[in-house]
Amino acid sequence: MKKTFAILVALSVSLMSFAQDKQLFNHLSVGVSAGIDGLGIEVAAPLTPYVQLRAGYSLFVPTKVTTKYNFGSYDVSGSTRKIDLTNVPISMGAWKGGLGKLIADIYPWPNIPFHFAAGLFFGSGKMLSTSLDASTILNPDEYATLAFGYNGASISSDKNGFINVDAVTGKVLPYVGIGFGHAVNSKNLVSVTFDMGVYFGGVKAQSYNYIRSAEGTPVELTSAVLDNKDNGILDTLNKIPVMPMLKLNVFFNIF
Repeated sequence: MKKTFAILVALSVSLMSFAQDKQLFNHLSVGVSAGIDGLGIEVAAPLTPYVQLRAGYSLFVPTKVTTKYNFGSYDVSGSTRKIDLTNVPISMGAWKGGLGKLIADIYPWPNIPFHFAAGLFFGSGKMLSTSLDASTILNPDEYATLAFGYNGASISSDKNGFINVDAVTGKVLPYVGIGFGHAVNSKNLVSVTFDMGVYFGGVKAQSYNYIRSAEGTPVELTSAVLDNKDNGILDTLNKIPVMPMLKLNVFFNIF
C-alpha cells in the first residue's frame, strides 16, 4: 500500500511538473451557465493554446402544471372504464438527476473567439420526467395493483397512485457544436461564451408497470399504443436521432 501511494504521489508530481513546463492548466476559470440543460456550474482550463477543456454539472428545477385533457376509455382489468383526466396535476422535470459534461473547445485561431466544441453529456437518461396524479381516479387499493390496457401494453400507477411517463435517451450523449467566446480569458476578469449544437441519442417515450416490479417495468409508448390519439407525435419523437443544445455561460477568471 505504501509503495503504491508513493508511486501515485511521484506520478502526480511528474504530471504537475509536465503541465507547468508545457503551460497546461496554467489558468482556471469558474462559471455559471443557463441553457436547455438547465442551470449549472462549470470550470475551465487551457490544454493547449488551441484547446480549452470545460467540465460541469447542470440541473433543472422541476415545475408543476395542470393539464386539461380527456384520455377517453381504456380497458382496466378486463373491463372498460371512463378515465376522465381533467384538471389532473402533472409534475414535470427535465434531466432528472442533472447532467454532467466534459467539453473540449477547439479554437482554430486562438485570438478569435469562434470555436468548435466536442465532448460528452452524461446523466440518468431521463430527458423529461412526467408524473400524473392518478389518485383522483383510482381507489387506494388499486395503486400498483390495477393496470391500464393500451393495445396490449399495460401500465399502472406506482404505490402512491402516480402514473409516470418519461422521455428517455442515452445515459452518455456525444455532443458537437460551435460557439463564441473564451471560457478561459486571462486578460479579463469576466468573459461570456455562447454554445449551440446537438447531442446524439435517440429519444423514446415510456411509462411503467408497477404490478410485477416495485421499480416499474418500462413500457415503450407509441402512437399505436395510444390509438393514435396523439396524432403521431410519439412516433415522430421516437425517430429523432439528435436533440439541440443551447447554452449561455458567464466565466470568472480565477488565475
